[in-house]
Amino acid sequence: MWTIPELVDTSAQARIMNAAFRCFARYGYARTGMTDIAKEAGVSRTALYNNYPNLEDVFRALCERVNQGVRQAVIAAAATQGDLATRLQAVIAARVSWAFEALHLSEHGHELIDAKNALCGKAGADTEAQFRGLLTRIMTDAGVSQGTAVSAATVIVKCIPGLIADQKSETDARAQVAQFVRVFAAGLQASSSSARQPKRSLSR
Repeated sequence: MWTIPELVDTSAQARIMNAAFRCFARYGYARTGMTDIAKEAGVSRTALYNNYPNLEDVFRALCERVNQGVRQAVIAAAATQGDLATRLQAVIAARVSWAFEALHLSEHGHELIDAKNALCGKAGADTEAQFRGLLTRIMTDAGVSQGTAVSAATVIVKCIPGLIADQKSETDARAQVAQFVRVFAAGLQASSSSARQPKRSLSR
């Protein structure tokens, strides 16, 4: 039975969130109804509506649960040891872990990703800002200049949705992210090495 990690089925809200997770994975966002979620959770429609007035509110609450898990995963991944590519790969994979999970668990994965981006994009602005800051620190730790690191972090954040948009499976999505990181890190390191080399003066 699909459940949200570390969310135990004890309280009514926990049961509703896990039921919503299963219903959205089973039917997709567009085909899931409040009645489906109430039945899956074993609560009355009245109890469901008392907690969440409509389907969008259920989905947004579920997205917030997912975001909490993603933030924890990113913080843990930031402790990864290794070179620039290894560390970037760890935190970026953690950042898009919810998308990997959606593609892996459900045939409606792309629909759920699109719904999350459409309904919950603004709510994730603070999380994105924190993620950019983390990426910037990882790159400056590797010798990338502050200005370049800030710009590169912004580019990475903007590229992430496109990296997984057309992937058909979790395996393909992970491979796409890994390839992007390898190329991006190699370019940053080459640029940083070039910038550190002393410029030769031209003599006549």
